[in-house]
Amino acid sequence: MDEQQHYWVVTCKNVAYHQEKNPFALHRIRLAKTEVGARHRDHVGRFSVMCDDCGKQFTYEAPEVIMWIGPPVLFMPHPLFA
Repeated sequence: MDEQQHYWVVTCKNVAYHQEKNPFALHRIRLAKTEVGARHRDHVGRFSVMCDDCGKQFTYEAPEVIMWIGPPVLFMPHPLFA
């Protein structure tokens, strides 16, 4: 079994596109790796993120950032969370 990693993520707002591919799951966009119990940066305010799957860019706010557990993958951390 692969080791799981903890990530800061946002959910892509292009729900219709992602539901076509998998109607039972939301697409999480990884922002950065993190550790259990870590706090994310509440001071980031509004920031833009481009989806790694659909390519659309949306604006998010700090309360939309959640901790998520997923398989290890290579990705470029978002500059605000790097």
